[in-house]
Amino acid sequence: MAGGLKTSPLGVTQTYRWSMGRNNGRLGSPWGMPYALDPCAKREPPMTEAKDMEAMLDSIGSSEPHEVGYIPVAVSARHVHLSRATIDRVFGKGYELRTRSPLAQHGQFSAEEKVSLIGPGGRMDGVRLIGPPREHDQVEISRSDAIRLGVDAPIRQSGDLEHTPRITVRGPRGSTAIDGVICALRHIHCNEQEAARLGVVDGQIVRVKLAGHARDVTFGDVVVRVAPPFSLQLHLDTDEANAAGVVSGDYGTLLLSQS
Repeated sequence: MAGGLKTSPLGVTQTYRWSMGRNNGRLGSPWGMPYALDPCAKREPPMTEAKDMEAMLDSIGSSEPHEVGYIPVAVSARHVHLSRATIDRVFGKGYELRTRSPLAQHGQFSAEEKVSLIGPGGRMDGVRLIGPPREHDQVEISRSDAIRLGVDAPIRQSGDLEHTPRITVRGPRGSTAIDGVICALRHIHCNEQEAARLGVVDGQIVRVKLAGHARDVTFGDVVVRVAPPFSLQLHLDTDEANAAGVVSGDYGTLLLSQS
């Protein structure tokens, strides 16, 4: 698929196609980093004038939801974050992950390496790793993946790994059982400047409308995650994206309400 740069109405340049997990669980845990995969062509974002954006922001204040701004979509497929110790077990002592493509979220990359996931109900091969190594192992899958593997993966924020199921990870040099299997809670990444522009804060729960794809959907329970290295993106897993008929590079509309 062809790659390319696109600039959203908010001035955010998008380059890569993404993939990610689904949601059930708790808020307030550490933010984890994103997960993107292949370069891809982007659809043109909806256009809006700066004065229109200002008018939308000024309109916030009633209990009715208001359209605040456009959010680029990143669809995230199943992927794995491994610790240094687990990489040593399944790839060999001192093995270094190779960068396949950088991710939009600063410092993260899609790795060349893949592993197999083996659960009590089935197996999935060719699951890509995301680098660099993390302090804790984390496996992010969709609800459909969880059913196929036979695991009851909770819907959590990245990094919220207490009482998560175990799964076997197999690489070219060995296999090991790890916990940390989750369906990722859908969320928006943004930095402090983007959050201020949109009128949101870290940990806020918002709604995002996805329209114009013959399957209009408004997603609730979207948590905002604000940190300096982040770039503005709505992360959905493959189940959610398929339900809404969207792909990476599409745009959603942020909805805010205030009593």
